[in-house]
Amino acid sequence: MSASVFQRIALLAKSDPESDQRLAATVQILYRFLLQHDLQVMCDVAAADLLPEVTAIPADMLAAQSDLAIVVGGDGTLLRSAHQFVH
Repeated sequence: MSASVFQRIALLAKSDPESDQRLAATVQILYRFLLQHDLQVMCDVAAADLLPEVTAIPADMLAAQSDLAIVVGGDGTLLRSAHQFVH
């Protein structure tokens, strides 16, 4: 299997303190999966809040330093993340 061209992954999540456990579980599973595949994972504030061992990276730095962004949430989360990445 060839190595992925994506090595630095930005993980962004829905920022809602009332989010259900499914969101937290999804982010945690995805984070571990990416690490197991030797990828560097950088998280926004919302994703880092769901991962106690992770420090958040500001959105402008995520956009500049990542090869791929994975957004966990709904339409609003995707639109917010896209807006942060282009500004």
